[in-house]
Amino acid sequence: MRIEILTKHHFLFHGAIHKGDYQPFIVIGFKNNRDGFANMSRQAKLLSDALKMLEENYRFKHFSAVGHSNGGIIWTLMFEQNDLMKTHVRVTKLVTIGSPFNLEENNPKIKTKLYRDMYSNRYSLPETLCVYSIVGAETLNSDGVVPITSVTNGRYIFQKQVSGFTQILITGQNTEHSDLLKNVQVELLVHQFLLN
Repeated sequence: MRIEILTKHHFLFHGAIHKGDYQPFIVIGFKNNRDGFANMSRQAKLLSDALKMLEENYRFKHFSAVGHSNGGIIWTLMFEQNDLMKTHVRVTKLVTIGSPFNLEENNPKIKTKLYRDMYSNRYSLPETLCVYSIVGAETLNSDGVVPITSVTNGRYIFQKQVSGFTQILITGQNTEHSDLLKNVQVELLVHQFLLN
């Protein structure tokens, strides 16, 4: 099933969850998918609303999440800023793929407001969460869009806050930022991490 979040409490559904499917895949996107810290914070709140709606309608009790690019940031912001984790819904795993935790900043000594806020709020992350961070490397410095140092800075947000954190660097074919979801290694890692 695909859900497009239009505005607060307004969702567009494509497909359905079949009866008896206890591990459905739900793709969530945003009508307003612009970049920027303020917009990603709004998206995190909208994502929390969408998950509450899914919990009420489908009665799920736990989930795993995958976020590509800003998606990994939005999941992290939601875990840190919203009250979803105070409900009886439990998140077990998060995969981030090419997520720019320090935005476009290439200098690891310079921290953006987004990064500083996520780092300050890292204590709110669910302790039971296991995080797998995938870094694409088209060149020695970036995946063609996001600097490698921006993605690897995520370790300072997650390490010692969640139950497990693994970061892996992927090189070779289809490692450009938008191609990472087509990368065979990435597909295998996500499958192995989420389903095994």
